[in-house]
Amino acid sequence: MKLNEMRSMALSDAIEQLAQLRAELAKERAVVASGTRPENPGKIRQLRKTIARMLTIMRERELKGEKMPAAAAAAEQQPKAPEHRGLLHKVIKRKTSEKQENKKSVKAVKEKKKEVKGKK
Repeated sequence: MKLNEMRSMALSDAIEQLAQLRAELAKERAVVASGTRPENPGKIRQLRKTIARMLTIMRERELKGEKMPAAAAAAEQQPKAPEHRGLLHKVIKRKTSEKQENKKSVKAVKEKKKEVKGKK
């Protein structure tokens, strides 16, 4: 889809097109995740860029003062997938047990003894 076509679209049509592009992107990602070979490997990249262009144009319109219809605004807000927080989040979030606390305190005591011996 060309940039001029996107800009000439009505806002409700643009939102509808955006939903279709997002659905198509999800479908393509599912194909890749299943381990099968996609027909067009560059299609995912193309879809991501097209979605970004659509969102940019919609933001430009918003900054110009064009109001978004209530139904269109509700359709645009889709629930997002939870973010991948990685291992660091799990380590930080995990609570330590009493046994682990005792190990930490024993380790701290040993380190203090080494420091005292080193100073003598």
